[in-house]
Amino acid sequence: LINKGPLGEMPEPDVIISSKEACNTHISWWEVLSRHFEKPFYVIDQPLLQRGVRQQHIDYMQAQIEGLVDFLESATGRKLNEELFVEATILSHEARKLWDKVLDYCKRVPSLLNMKSQLTLMVPAVDLKGTQRAVDFYNRLLDELDDRANRSVAAVAEEEARILWDNVPLWYSLDLLNYLEGQGVVLVISPYTSMWGLQTKYQCGYDEESYRLLEWNEPSNMSEALTEVAKHYCFNPLGADIQSQVTYYSNMARDYSADGIICHSNRGCKNLSMNRVDVMKLVEDELDIPVLIFEANMTDPNEYSEGQIKNRMDAFLEMLVF
Repeated sequence: LINKGPLGEMPEPDVIISSKEACNTHISWWEVLSRHFEKPFYVIDQPLLQRGVRQQHIDYMQAQIEGLVDFLESATGRKLNEELFVEATILSHEARKLWDKVLDYCKRVPSLLNMKSQLTLMVPAVDLKGTQRAVDFYNRLLDELDDRANRSVAAVAEEEARILWDNVPLWYSLDLLNYLEGQGVVLVISPYTSMWGLQTKYQCGYDEESYRLLEWNEPSNMSEALTEVAKHYCFNPLGADIQSQVTYYSNMARDYSADGIICHSNRGCKNLSMNRVDVMKLVEDELDIPVLIFEANMTDPNEYSEGQIKNRMDAFLEMLVF
């Protein structure tokens, strides 16, 4: 309301768009901004999935995206460039495939990257999605990782334990990652960093029909591109049932040889934290590895107790085999 923030003043928007795909509290934020700026507002809904994807889910998601296109064309008075949209869809898919290859280097023991590096390196897959620059970046990164592999350069010189980190990190206290690393702990993977690729789809354990429906078909026109985008947004584990989420976490922990899981129950993103206690308990039982759940907020340090959380992490690490 006073138009001051850590990144300076907020530019006045032409339109405001939100989604139910991730942190659902954001919808209310953007709704308030829409009223404040008196600008048109569009919400993309995402279907919830019960043990797999069906054609109606893809059709529903595609209708949401088509509605967004109509909304933007009406609000801006400009037509969508269909040729560029098709190109961007193909380039987005290529960047996702390359990001998966980057994360494959984290399956090695010792891992070539840790989550701290992943948080930086995932940025092109997020903010440059649909561009040749993102594809070029990941091809160069893969060359560098090949070189590191040949020279046996690991993320941490003495890798003592491998941990799967669940949820968004504490952006105001990334030194917590350094604290773990200083004890020989490598955060090898996180759903937050891996979701920008394609492997998420295969870790959920969906049935054959789901994977048949989600199979990539390179688009040649606008309609086909919209379908591919809709398919991609239908395999987000956040919208899956509890059993699929348990399968997802269990497969990810196995794929990356995780010795344990640290789960941030994030008050700043309710969607990413719902059902986590139940899911983590089931994963812990299935894999027989220790799981630590702590509460905090990804952006509000007032809900973070550094000493208390580090004490709990110390006790958790003692359970791991060093």
